[in-house]
Amino acid sequence: MDEQGQFYHIQNPLVGKTYHFVSAYGMTRRAFYDLRIYSMIEVTPDRILISAKPKKEVKVPAIFLEDITGIDISVKISFYSILCTGMMFLSFILTANWWYFILAALFLWCGINRKITIMQRNGIDVILYSRQKEAAMAFKEDMRMILNIR
Repeated sequence: MDEQGQFYHIQNPLVGKTYHFVSAYGMTRRAFYDLRIYSMIEVTPDRILISAKPKKEVKVPAIFLEDITGIDISVKISFYSILCTGMMFLSFILTANWWYFILAALFLWCGINRKITIMQRNGIDVILYSRQKEAAMAFKEDMRMILNIR
């Protein structure tokens, strides 16, 4: 607090930076024409703003930086990828054609996502999906730098 009784925030070097995440196909089962989730995070001096397409994927549109207690990244495989992999593997077993095994591995690889979980002090977790591991890790490291979290 300064001498006039006003609160001031520590200078945030990430103000104005945006992060764009795109999930793999099959993460949303709401529409058949576009099965991806597009997320954008914008960093402001005191909060991060979250927007996504489709809009129903955003549960919390803004999170105050002081409310974030942790960020976790894990791997999640989409439902459609598991379904297609299972069908290709079954075809491989029934026909003994090795191309089905290669297609099963390809479907499995294409459905891998990084699940970014932003944990808050109030117990509500915000979940985002990213196809690119590098983008998810860059976001986590940048947030760790300004928030001093694990």
